[in-house]
Formats: sequence, C-alpha cells, structure tokens
Amino acid sequence: MRENSEKSLKLLQSMYFNKIAFNIDPNTDEIDVQRVISLASFLSSMDGDREKQLSSDILSYLIELLGTNLEPFREEIIYVLTSLGRFPSILQFKNIFDSKNDPNFSVGMSLQILRKRMANRYVIGDKLTVHLTDYQNEIVNSLTENVGISLSAPTSAGKTFSLNLAVLQLLREGRTAGVIVVPTRALIREMVREIKNVTKDEDRNVLVLGVPAEVRMKENEAVVYVLTQERLNSLLGLPSAPALTFAIIDEANEISKSNRGILLENVISELIYKNPSLKLIFSTPLCANPEVYWDIFSIKNKVKDIPTEYSPVTHNTFLVESKKGTPSKVDVYSMGRDREVSPIGTRDLPGEFRNYGRVTSAVKAFSKIEDGSVIYASWPDEAFKIARKLNDTLSLNLDDREVNDMVDFLSSEVHEEYDLIDLLKGGIGVHCRQMPDFAKEFVEDLFRRKKIGYIVCTSTLLQGVNLPCKNIFLLKPKSGKFRDMSAHDFWNLSGRAGRMSNHFMGNIWCLDTLSWRNTPHLNDKKVTVKDAFKIALETDSSELVEFLSNPESNPNERSSIPQAANRIVIDYYFSNQSIHTDKYKTVSNETNLVQIDKMRESVLNKIRLPPDIIHRNSGVSVWALNRIFDYLNTQQDLTKFIPRAPFQPDFYENLVNIFQVCFQVVRRQTNFSYKYHAGLANRWMKGEAFKHLLSKDKADQSRASINQQIQKLIEVLDDEIRYKYVLHIKAFTDVFEFVANKKGKPELLEEIAPLHVYLEIGASDPVMVSLMSLGLSRSSAARLKDNPALRQAKSMDAIIDEVKRIKPFDLELPNYLKVEIANFINRL
Repeated sequence: MRENSEKSLKLLQSMYFNKIAFNIDPNTDEIDVQRVISLASFLSSMDGDREKQLSSDILSYLIELLGTNLEPFREEIIYVLTSLGRFPSILQFKNIFDSKNDPNFSVGMSLQILRKRMANRYVIGDKLTVHLTDYQNEIVNSLTENVGISLSAPTSAGKTFSLNLAVLQLLREGRTAGVIVVPTRALIREMVREIKNVTKDEDRNVLVLGVPAEVRMKENEAVVYVLTQERLNSLLGLPSAPALTFAIIDEANEISKSNRGILLENVISELIYKNPSLKLIFSTPLCANPEVYWDIFSIKNKVKDIPTEYSPVTHNTFLVESKKGTPSKVDVYSMGRDREVSPIGTRDLPGEFRNYGRVTSAVKAFSKIEDGSVIYASWPDEAFKIARKLNDTLSLNLDDREVNDMVDFLSSEVHEEYDLIDLLKGGIGVHCRQMPDFAKEFVEDLFRRKKIGYIVCTSTLLQGVNLPCKNIFLLKPKSGKFRDMSAHDFWNLSGRAGRMSNHFMGNIWCLDTLSWRNTPHLNDKKVTVKDAFKIALETDSSELVEFLSNPESNPNERSSIPQAANRIVIDYYFSNQSIHTDKYKTVSNETNLVQIDKMRESVLNKIRLPPDIIHRNSGVSVWALNRIFDYLNTQQDLTKFIPRAPFQPDFYENLVNIFQVCFQVVRRQTNFSYKYHAGLANRWMKGEAFKHLLSKDKADQSRASINQQIQKLIEVLDDEIRYKYVLHIKAFTDVFEFVANKKGKPELLEEIAPLHVYLEIGASDPVMVSLMSLGLSRSSAARLKDNPALRQAKSMDAIIDEVKRIKPFDLELPNYLKVEIANFINRL
C-alpha cells in the first residue's frame, strides 16, 4: 500500500511540476482518481506523521490539478481531509465549487465526520465556532494538566493560531495576567490585534497591551502583554507589575543566539523566579530537541513536549540553474523531502538569467500576481534594487483606490520621492528593517488583501511575520551582507510559502544554487536549540576569566562575553552558587570554571550597586552600571540629570546630559554623536511625524539622496534611539534613583519620567501612549491625541470608552487611517 501511494504521489507531482514550471496542462485521464483517494484515505487513518504527510500531499496535488473536476468525489475528499484534521482546507476546497454546504454523505461517513468535528470543535466568544487541526486541538487540551508545554512544528502548521487560542483557554481557566514574548517589535502590533480578536467577546474585559505599563485590574478583568524580551525586562522591574500567571515564548529558539539569547534566558529566569505559579509555553519551528527548555530552566514536573513534523500545507522546492551559453534558458529541478534532486526540464525565460535578472525573469516565468509571491533579498539596499528591477520588468501600473490612498499617505507622511510609492503603484511592496514601521504594516496589509502581488523582503520574514504567499524566490542564502543563512533559517523561510487556510501548497524557487557558497537547502530541516550561556561557558571560558579579571576591558560590542559575565554575577555570584557543575563543565573548560568560582569575592567587591538594580538591567553590563554610578556620584548638581518628561522645564538640556552619559560613559564612545541623537530623540518622543524628522538640508535633494536619508534615519531610530538608548536610559534612571536616595535627595525622584518607554514607542503624550499601548499605530494615535474627550479621560477604561464613541469616517484624516481606526475600535 505504501509503495503504491508513493507511485501515485510521484505521478501527481510530475504533472504538477510540469504545470507550474512549464505551463503544460496535465493529462488527467492518466489519474485513477478513485484509487488515489482510497490510498489517501487509508494513509490518513495511520498514526505516523510520515503517513499523514503522504496522504495530505496526495490530496493537495489532486486538488491543485483537477479543481472543479473533482465534483463527483467531493464527499470522499472532505472525508479524508476531516480524517487528517485539515478543517481549514475543507472550507478552501468547498470554495472551489462556490459552496459552503456539505455534500450528501453516507450514514457511516456522516457519523465519523460529526465525531471528528465535535472532538476538534472550539468556540470563540458566543458566536464563532472553529474546528481545529489535530495538532492545535492537542495543544489546547494539554494546557490544564501541564505546568510547561514545548511546541515544535513546521512553520505552516498553524502554531500562531494555536498560541492565540492558548491565551484564550488560559484566561477561561481563571488566569488573570500573562505575557507573550516575541523576538521583534514588528510582531507586537500584529499579535496584539490577533489576541484582541479572539478575546473581545469574552465575559470579562481583557486588556491587551504592547508596552510594559502598570495596570490596576478590577474584578473580572485580565491583562495580556505582548512584549519583546527588552520590554519584558522593563515590566519585571516595575514596582507594581502584576503577578503574571502564564507566559508564551514565541520563536523560543532565539535563546541559542549569543548576546540576545543570553539576555532572553536571563529575562525568562527572572520571570520564573518572580512568578512561581507561572504556566510556560515555548514555541519553536521544527525542533530536534523540544525538551531542552526544561533543562535550561530546571523545570522537572508536569511538562509536555508536543512535536510534529506534519504540515497541512504541501511544499515544493525547485532549483533553477543557469544553462551555459544560453542566458535566457534554465534547467529546472525538483528536490524531494529527503533532499534528493530530480530534473524536470529546460525552460525559456522572458529575460536573461543574469545578475538581478535571475530574480525578475524567474518571477515573471513561474508566478502570477494573484498567487502572492515573496522575493527574498539579503539586505535592504538589495531589496529595493530587486524591487525596482522587478517593477521595470512587470510594468503592471495598478490603479486601485486603496493602493492610491496609501500612496497619498506615504507622500505626505514620508516624502513624495520615497521609492516605495512607485513600487506600490506597480503591485510591488518592500519589507525590510530600514523602513518606517507604518510603511511595513501598509505593505503587509495590502499583500494580505491581494491589492499587491509581490513583496521583496529581507530577514524580517524569518522573524514571524505571517504573509499568505504561494511562492518564495531566493537568489542568495544570506542573512545580511556577510552572514550565511543557516539551514534552520532557510527551512523556516521556505515554510512560509503556502499558508493554511489560503493555500493547499507552497513553492520555493531556489535560483542559481550552483553559485551558492553555502547550501542550507541540503541540510536537515530541524533546528537543535542550544543554551547560548552554556555555549559561552564551553567555548569562551578563558575570555570570561580575563574579562572578570579586568572588566573595564572593552570587548567587541557584539561579543557575548559581557552578557555571559552578567549572568554569572546575577545567577551565581549573588546567590553564592558554583558555576563549576555537571551542567556546564567540560574537559576543556573545567579549570576556567573553577577559576571563575574563585573570583567571586574579588568581583563582588568591585560592584557598587545593589543586586536588584543589576537584576532589573540584565541587558546592560554590570560594569557599565558601575560607571554610571561613579559618574553620578561625583556630580554636585543632580538636577541636571533628572530624566524629565518632554515639555517639562529643562527637559532638553537634561536629555543631552543623559545622552552624553549613555554614549561616552556607558558605551565609551569619544565623538559627539549623542548631540544629534538627543535632538532626534526629543522630536521623536514628542510625536513628530516621520517626514519632519528628516534632514532639512537642501544641498542635495535628489531622489537617491532622499531615499538614503530615509534609510539612515530608520537605522538611527531603530539601532540607536529605540534600542541602545532605551536599554541605557532605563539603566541610567535606576542608578539615578539609587544615587539620589544615597545623597539624601528623594524629592528628585518625583520628577522622573519613563523616558525609555517614550523612546521606544516614539510618544510621550499620555493619550498617545495609551492608544499605542492598546495597539493603534503611532500615526493614528498622533492624530487622535488632541480629541477633547480623550484628553479628559482619567483612566485606560475611560479612554477605551471615549474611543468607541469616535466616528472615524467623519474625521479629516487620510482614508487609510480612517480604516485603521475603525478596525481598531471594532476590536475594543
């Protein structure tokens, strides 16, 4: 039976590959449909992931090839899809026939389908009933009896929706406060929106916040935070932070990544320590060792690993190779699940397969605008170059009202010469780090609603942004200009081709792989999660001894040594525990670990701050904190360094002084860039529009210069203002409070404002901050903040009530913002 199934699959694959790669219509008479469905049905009843995947793939190819010709077999196909738990695919399959109704099943089929639907049924609010995949159902049903759950699944298995339902289920079980930790700021608003959508019809009010704000919960209320690890660190440092009862760590494999991995581990450890009744969920793309988190965080009882290799979406990997001497011809190959490569044939392209033409000619040959295609670029400059060339090649010239609305908004909010404007008119978006947040959200929104058909993106897509694309094109497997893409990142990216509920399958087009310097597509799909702190102890123990002996040495800014040293001080020195344990020692590092233990007293004697400040600022070097203390402790007039709120007297003068300390004392930089940074931060925190933050220099206003200015401004905002200064000003504020109390000047503390929060979100006005924390964009919040009723509101509940009374389409606003505000109100 298995052999016959494999043969049937190969026949269907061959037909589909010829259809997709060469536009050859399949001879469907060769397909014994009834027999193929019977094979799929038999396989769907088996327990193994491999058998279920084979059954699922057979159905996906059959549906893609035959479409409406499957009308006589609707009952059997829906039955097998039900058996596989592919409920989202059933609705998609019914849509092929323009019908949401079930066909007439036999009595036996009806009973089995009903049984499965009841088992996988989940009710959201009091109106919406959804049917979960088997994997999603297992997750929801495992929440009650387990303290910890570790999820591992392919990227397209529906983990994100599972996490949303996990939040809903935990709230229904009586938990009142939780946090979802996401790897990037870009994911916060998306996750806030999704959590609001699933919780808005619950009996109790659920506040969903994207900033680390203190809240006073009333009876029958709950709060869910969606935060990066840095924002979670800030929340844990608040004196009246709510007791968190559950935490979901999305993309938990980030714990393997050197500096940020150690910081993530520190923050989760602090989270567990402060909230002993915490329920933990770790979510990781396809993982070889989902149990690793229980070892890292020493959690032993009532834990469950829920791994699967089964994906409801079928993935095809194609290799497109240049043909010597014929620049407009390519050889096309397919790559199987076990990474075996098979030739399909030779194809003429509409352009030469050279340079970036390799991308544009492949996109034009192998995709259609209605498919939804993502083109991967290694870095932002390359993304815009590919997008411009693709725009020239496709020449689509869309005339869509909603696209035009966004074009008008970008012209007024960024610049009329912004490159993205012409690209959107051509049906092409760009998604990369060096873009304003609202511009990235525009592109995502237009793509999801099929207003544009192409996105050229960088690694932002690897970090959890979910887009419904059928094709992904990859020219160079690199993350940034210089770093090779790992096998895990490659398969994570590939898994984003084809999304459950939107596609039966997704296609990954690897272009000119024979020129690739590294070959991630030939390596294992599973990531092995490693403890970044443990790696540092194993590989850098000599450097750690040297750094702890001379902490004022200045290692590379990207080095993990200071962060690992912080962990040693916080978790081992302060608690008088030994680092020389079986968990960390190896033959090569044992001597150094013994030496690190012996250095405890000498290191602690050099630390001049209490442990709680070190704990609250685990992302900043202990010795940098020492330097802030030494500097402030010698100042005669501390009033010059009070972190005041914008619009307060002496705010800007103090801001410049604080930025100088952060730049020259903490980071030990010797130039005067902090003055520019302080000026930009001042306007950013006061809510100025992005366009007004651009340089006013008229010397060079060419299109290229303007776009370079835009990218440079984003770079400074994201890397300096919203990241480094956020960390360092939070640390500065904590040390300032300690020094003020030590000097007998507690009255200075009354003037302190949370500048680190204002810096990160780009707002300080209380109404604007409240609206943004609820998930509204900075652009919309800036336009609503002067609403008289909102300004009179004295609490978050009052602000929500007043926002609900706003009629956005009566406001004098760009159309896009009216729609955003209307959707925002609908979710409240």
